Amino acid sequence: MRIKLPNLKYNPDKNNGGYTESQLNERVRGQTISQEFQFPNDILQNQRERSLTTGKLHGCRCFVDGNINLYLRRDFVKYIQEREWKPGKTIKKPSDTSDNSDIKANLKVVRT
Repeated sequence: MRIKLPNLKYNPDKNNGGYTESQLNERVRGQTISQEFQFPNDILQNQRERSLTTGKLHGCRCFVDGNINLYLRRDFVKYIQEREWKPGKTIKKPSDTSDNSDIKANLKVVRT
């Protein structure tokens, strides 16, 4: 008899994305991250490849077990929450080499 696990899905309106502490500490496959967070798997692959190429971390840490890539769900929740555009949030413009001004603009997310 197989035990059916609940379908987990990230909820931006809940604390910790709606996950319990034990769920946050789980290492999950990239395919699971794609399903739960609606995050394309090809972006995860690109982040891993860029990290290997540049020697600098792009995206979340990835644990490699043979040919299986695992992500700590807690790291991914934090990664997503840092990049979410919510009303009232101020987003600092990243440094841009084409912008020579000393003052960088901040963007403020508003409802329309």
